[in-house]
Amino acid sequence: MNKIFNEMKEKCLKILNSDVPDNLISKFERSCVVCAVRGKSGKIYTGVNIAWWHSFCAEPAAVSSALAHGETEITHCVALKKHKRTKEISLISPCGICREMFNESFKSAKFFVMEDGKVKLKSLSSLLPNPI
Repeated sequence: MNKIFNEMKEKCLKILNSDVPDNLISKFERSCVVCAVRGKSGKIYTGVNIAWWHSFCAEPAAVSSALAHGETEITHCVALKKHKRTKEISLISPCGICREMFNESFKSAKFFVMEDGKVKLKSLSSLLPNPI
């Protein structure tokens, strides 16, 4: 678990520590989110949230990249947020809309989340109440 998490986290940190967040965060936003998803092939794909008029989360951007490269299954997901003012980076859980997106197409995906100060690997069913 740690090897997969660390590899995915490093891909996100590379983006968060570049100039990308400052260029993407509008004056009205407080943070930038980068997501890494791992395809069944083992390859990792990233996405960045875009916070403009028709904004979208980093998770669908990462999933779109994976699908565009021929992946048919997502096995893992990591999302990191960088606060605009403090530059603090934290591990976050996908929002409800993104959880629903995974529920529709990738029910078996696992999510790295922070729980009780520790990184935990969670199933979608543990993050999404009453999944259909």
